Amino acid sequence: MVLPRIIAGSFSIKLTRRTRKDDTLAAKPVRTVLTIVMDLFIVVAIALTIRMVVAFFGALASQEWGGILVTITDRMTLPLGIEGIKTPYGGVFDVEAAITIAALLVIEWLLSVARARD
Repeated sequence: MVLPRIIAGSFSIKLTRRTRKDDTLAAKPVRTVLTIVMDLFIVVAIALTIRMVVAFFGALASQEWGGILVTITDRMTLPLGIEGIKTPYGGVFDVEAAITIAALLVIEWLLSVARARD
């Protein structure tokens, strides 16, 4: 907030910022924990999205780094027992990863609502 102030016949502007101690993250540890959990959900969703692209194109999944990525992110998917859909690119559309991403994003949204009310 900008407040004009007249000092000894001259005009100066004093910049002030209103802060409340209650608004800091250190004052609300629950809010901080929720933010960290939400960030982790987003990171996992991004990793699963990359996995879906790699698995979709079979040539990428057959690379050494692609196989490692698919193996690592395989632990992050929900084991729903749904078979993947074969693509014309020699890969598989991973339905379980897509459902996991949707579930993570819905949970992240619900946590953001809870964090906003905190």
